[in-house]
Amino acid sequence: MIFPNGEYVGQWLNNVKHGQGKLRKNEKNVIVTYEGFWTSDNLNEGDITYSDASGSEFGRYRGQILNGKRHGLGKYTIKTSSY
Repeated sequence: MIFPNGEYVGQWLNNVKHGQGKLRKNEKNVIVTYEGFWTSDNLNEGDITYSDASGSEFGRYRGQILNGKRHGLGKYTIKTSSY
């Protein structure tokens, strides 16, 4: 399903995201991809990936999520540039 600032591909239950799925959206020039297991429209466990407008990934969180936000045990990785 396509939304004004992104799109969701995955399972639904009673018209809400529920089960395996992937939501990709643009948040202030950062492309944020939420992928994992959804319950009642909220991502509860999986990956949150941060990319720039060109699609180059610069950060990733893998772990527990509560209401779409990093919460609990997880690992956050930031890619840095070398000069």
